[in-house]
Amino acid sequence: MRITLTDSRHAPIRGAQVSVEADMSHPGMEPLFQKASATDHGEYNCRLSFDMPGDWILLLHAKLASGETIANQVSLTVLEK
Repeated sequence: MRITLTDSRHAPIRGAQVSVEADMSHPGMEPLFQKASATDHGEYNCRLSFDMPGDWILLLHAKLASGETIANQVSLTVLEK
């Protein structure tokens, strides 16, 4: 997964600490947690290995160098394991 953080002028935000939490949309599954590594271009990469197909909710957390925190939620469907 590649995550791009940008400011209000669409310039890349560098130096953030980014993590991803992946949860199934139904109860009973353990969430997946992964930290993203920064690239030189203001992008952040991480690998997620989904345990099973179905609907997942990704919670993206970023702590900027200024100390400000950002969170976002993305829904997706995994078709095959």
